[in-house]
Parts: sequence; structure tokens; C-alpha cells
Amino acid sequence: MLILLPVHDSPLNQIITTAIIAICFSYAAFALRKLQVERIMHLALLKLCFVIHALIMLLQFSLLVSDYQDIIDTDLTHILAVILISHIIITTLTAMIWPLMMFLESEQVLNDLANRDPLTGLLNRRSFITISNSYLEQANHNLTELCALMIDIDFFKKVNDQYGHETGDEALKWVAKKIKSQLREHDLVARIGGEEFAVILPSTTQTQGESLSERIRLAIHNDRFFYQNQALKLTISVGIITHKSGTNNVNELLAEADKGLYKAKSNGRNQVVTMAF
Repeated sequence: MLILLPVHDSPLNQIITTAIIAICFSYAAFALRKLQVERIMHLALLKLCFVIHALIMLLQFSLLVSDYQDIIDTDLTHILAVILISHIIITTLTAMIWPLMMFLESEQVLNDLANRDPLTGLLNRRSFITISNSYLEQANHNLTELCALMIDIDFFKKVNDQYGHETGDEALKWVAKKIKSQLREHDLVARIGGEEFAVILPSTTQTQGESLSERIRLAIHNDRFFYQNQALKLTISVGIITHKSGTNNVNELLAEADKGLYKAKSNGRNQVVTMAF
């Protein structure tokens, strides 16, 4: 500002000054975009502010150029005043909203740390049990069926031992995405142990639950996990239980599904076993 202010006294210098400011705002927006930071809304707001400022300055630049070359025969005093007011309003709103956005995102980050598995982004066991209890109560109240799945990656210890824990972590994330890709929007999935996942399927019959479980198994069986030029063949075992009514104990439901998982592993793995409640 101190550099540009002394030369802002002639039409040509005003055009140059406006162009420089527009370039500065454009570069600031571009620099923020190159950061490629996910889920930071206040940075997205700041980038939007920079873009709007740049567009307004480009508008001002075009008006000044047109006036300088006598292309338009209009007094620009009021228009330039409106542009200045727009800058002030946008800057003020950003200054007011930005701290609020930072606070809300900090709360969301803390909530995610408390309720989600940091590796896969799925729910952790504590939050899964809490939400599952409400699903179970709703199923009992509406007299609807509900399925619970226990899923375990077969021979996962060999992956860690042979390829290292970094590969194992990436494999866990890959399996988590595969499971989630087959679920419906209202289904619930969590990582509840090392390589163990749990799923709740509300308003789902046993036949529907078995079909969905098989789709999850095949989605992993029919694909390969690639990491650092290595292709690994992964499979899962699944235990499933259908709850009809009577209990509000999610842990009891998962324990029955876990029995099915144990049978699937005993029977040779890479399969779905249904338990009778």
C-alpha cells in the first residue's frame, strides 16, 4: 500500500495499481488452491474472498481502461465508490465469519478424534456401540428386522509380517473403502479392532443381509490391493446375525455375529456364515 499510494494520482497509474492488486489477489487464491488441504472450510472461505476481490479489481481495471481510452462516456465516481464499498463489505464479513468457521471446524476435528478411527475414518467401537443401541431400540419399537455383521481380514498378520505395517495400514484403509462402497447410506460401519470391522444394517431381512454380505466379500475377493508396485490378494470372513426383537444389547448381537465369523474362519475363510439368534 505504501509503495502504490504515491503513484495513485493519475489515471494511468490507477490502472497499473488496480492491475497489480488484481494479480496479488489472484495469486493468493492460486497459492491457497495449491495447498490442497481437505476439509478446511475457513481456508476455502478465504480463497473465495480472494477470488471475489480479484474479480472486482479486474472489473475496476476494465472500467478504468475503458475510461482512459474514452471507450465509455460515463462518470465512474459512483461506480468506483460501489466497488470500494464491496471490498469493505466482503472483507468485514470474512473477518467476522472466519473465526466462527475455525471454531466449528476445530469442534468437528475434536469430535472426529473422539468418535472415529484415525486410520480408516470409520466409526470407532465406542461411537459404533452408542449409535447401534439407538438403531436397535428403533428396530424393537417398529418391530423391524436388523442385521449385524462381523468382518475380519483373513491372514492379515501375514500381510504385516511379510510386507510391513505401513502396507498393512494401507490394506486396512482399502478394505474399509471396499466395505463402505457396498453399504447403503443409512447403514453403520466401524473398525472395532485391529483388522476387524462391524456393520449394522437397519430394516434388513436375513436374506437381504446375506446378499449384501456376499457383495462385500466378492468386492474384496474379485479385486486386488495395490501398494508400492505390489499386488496383494485379500479376502474376508463374515459372520451375520439377524435380530428380530427382544434385546436392546448390541454387544450380545455382535457376540452372536462373532460366532458366525469364527465358524467362517474354521470352515476355511473367505465366506459368509449366518447364525440363528
